[in-house]
Amino acid sequence: MKKFLAILLALALVCGGAVWAADSLLQMETGRSESTVTVSVALNEEISDEGATMLQGELYYDPQVLEPVSVNASDAYSFLNCVISERHPRVQFSFADENSDALTLPAGTVVTAEFAVLADADAELRLEMDLQTADGTVVVDLTDYTTVIYEGDPICTDHDWDGLVCRNCGEVRENPFEDVPEDSFYFLPVLWAVDEGITNGTSATTFNPGGDLLRAQVVTMLWRHAGSPVVQIDNPFTDVKEGDWYYNAVLWAVSEGITNGTSSTTFGPAGVTNRAQVVTFLWRYLDSPDAVAENPFTDVDDAAWYGMPILWAVENGITNGISATEFGVNTNCNRAHMVTFLYRAMN
Repeated sequence: MKKFLAILLALALVCGGAVWAADSLLQMETGRSESTVTVSVALNEEISDEGATMLQGELYYDPQVLEPVSVNASDAYSFLNCVISERHPRVQFSFADENSDALTLPAGTVVTAEFAVLADADAELRLEMDLQTADGTVVVDLTDYTTVIYEGDPICTDHDWDGLVCRNCGEVRENPFEDVPEDSFYFLPVLWAVDEGITNGTSATTFNPGGDLLRAQVVTMLWRHAGSPVVQIDNPFTDVKEGDWYYNAVLWAVSEGITNGTSSTTFGPAGVTNRAQVVTFLWRYLDSPDAVAENPFTDVDDAAWYGMPILWAVENGITNGISATEFGVNTNCNRAHMVTFLYRAMN
């Protein structure tokens, strides 16, 4: 979860005898992700002082909680020398111009530092920054060395997603799939299946919910849900080669009695599945439970191999018919249907 906290430093800035309120000049922002903290230091307006030739800045941190990864000056401050101190827990940035007696600092971001989060705890971030003359006299000074408290968020290392929200930490994520609307029946099942490693999208931003569901895909999804076991049996299928992404899944499914080949020597991995086949695969995967519901479907024969699986699926809310009297035995199943059936059976 990224949470940006705009923290205005309550400092007194003394410049040319005038007292400036630091919250009108200097701003520091922190951003938090699961494993990093970013800190940006910015000036809200230009600062120029005659006689100032050096800028010195130091950002102190708690080494028990944070570890610096990088520090970078903005384009407008490319003249800065930025370093991470190896001897002291601080990030330093500095500039000296001995050829000028009027150092001007433009408004905008000065530096950005990135820290790795080592522990779930509060951390102090303390900024010291001043302008000096050539002889080291401070002419603009952050005198109070004000401490900024970064309030550590719980670092969630075991996300348990309920749709877009983590049950453990409350982090909200974005829906990665542009073709999976949040109001669709398959929205939660798709995210669940991807989170569980049961399937992936067809790209980083698409799931292709209406895509045909192949026999190889069905057994692979069930196999992954089962923990991807490896079985030692002879491969009878000429169309299933060792090295195929579905190889172990097919052998496992056959050994578990979830399905057979389309013949004694072929599995038909690219065959498109229908609704009767998919609920039967799922029913067998769950040890073929009984169903007591009456059969309302004219296209479902109680004695057929898919009769009990269909009644079980309807009785347990895994799916409905395509109408009150028709199940759609031979209607093709798609990717959205498969993950939805499995999600409902498991949740």
